[in-house]
Amino acid sequence: MTTIAEQQRAETAVDTAALPLFDRIGGLPRIEWLVERFVDEMLSDRDLAPCLSGVDLSSLKKTQAAFFTEALGGRFPDPSVDPGRVHVQLEGGELVRAALLLHDTLSSLGLPEDLHEALVVAVISHVLTSRMR
Repeated sequence: MTTIAEQQRAETAVDTAALPLFDRIGGLPRIEWLVERFVDEMLSDRDLAPCLSGVDLSSLKKTQAAFFTEALGGRFPDPSVDPGRVHVQLEGGELVRAALLLHDTLSSLGLPEDLHEALVVAVISHVLTSRMR
């Protein structure tokens, strides 16, 4: 038999699965942390670091934060940042390497496996549809 308090908690509980991925992972602060870590990983990678040579990292990070925010169903607070702006053009092996680093970075968030998979699918889908525009 459930108590009144348990019933009230159940009635007011938010179905987190219905929330956008953006909200489910913690919103913009978590996105910014993810981007910071992802860019750092790229800079540490011997194959990808040269791709970032001469790139304005501050601008790259803002654009990436806007991109991930959009990909995960959120709204980036600065409308002047274009999430579709490409600072770095990765192709072939570089793109695969960046995708693997992104996967590892997402893993470091410690999310449940189903949420992690949903994030990977959302980001890859967004990358593919962005390239078709």
